[in-house]
Amino acid sequence: MEGWFAASAQQLHHAAPQELATCMWALGRLRLLPSKQWMRTFYSCSKRALEAAAAPGAQRQQQQGRCITVQALGDMLGGLASLGQHPPHPWVWAYWAALQRRGCVLPAGAGCGSSGYACDSGVGAAQGHMAHRHSPHSTTNWIAAAARHDSSRTDHAAVIRVVWAVAKLRLPRSRSTDAMLSRAVDQMRPVLHLLPAEQLLQLAWGVMRLRLPVTHDWCNALLQQAGVHAAALHPQQLLRLTWTLANMHHQGADAGLIAQYGQLAASRLAAFEQPEKAQLAALLTELYDTVQAAASQPDTHARGVTAQTRQQLAPVL
Repeated sequence: MEGWFAASAQQLHHAAPQELATCMWALGRLRLLPSKQWMRTFYSCSKRALEAAAAPGAQRQQQQGRCITVQALGDMLGGLASLGQHPPHPWVWAYWAALQRRGCVLPAGAGCGSSGYACDSGVGAAQGHMAHRHSPHSTTNWIAAAARHDSSRTDHAAVIRVVWAVAKLRLPRSRSTDAMLSRAVDQMRPVLHLLPAEQLLQLAWGVMRLRLPVTHDWCNALLQQAGVHAAALHPQQLLRLTWTLANMHHQGADAGLIAQYGQLAASRLAAFEQPEKAQLAALLTELYDTVQAAASQPDTHARGVTAQTRQQLAPVL
């Protein structure tokens, strides 16, 4: 890979904004960590693209296909987060400016495809295009091809990647950036029921870590979809989701949805080995303790379900 990185570093200076973003996306998917020098070149080139996207007249460039899109911005930051790369602060503020200029919001009627950042087909695409990595002349070719392959993804997936990556990298933020993210997250509510499990988990975790305010309707939609996925999640995914829900702010949440999720998650205990079984039981107990106090109204049925679930958890704790 050293030869490929050396050749691609030179090509970065000539890469289009979309190509820079897809390059970082592919590296993140393949977990290929470049050298510090390569990253410095990437930051320099991509920062110029970000500044251009935030400059007056960027909308016209966008219409002409010469300016970075919200999807590409999500790819770029998601790739950096997957590699654990913390960009320098000047780059971060250029990124925020570009994201605000692009408008990190969802177009009316946009769908939520299943080909988001966690899509397995993305790995195959990246691997296929990387097959030509030893050819200096093929660098931009495979990047552009990867971009075409991944062009069907929607802004919903981009918002999820941005929220998750900002939380994972703990990027510096401001009131205006948080307000922008909050608006974008709020617009996700009508499509939460369409999100595949991993995207739902990433979004919920990002919202929780960033402490973004959400409405009780948004919270209830999340709880409902979490219950839908609870029966099929891998044990580690179920642990992550339950931990996330237990640490979220659930003011006004529906007690019935909380009880339902807890019951469904508890029914999976038999699939767990120790110590994960005890961890899940403790997390569900924490979820009940912290969330039910914030429930919108007393619910006799929900209390009964919760009491039964607590009895089921008691021997495991």
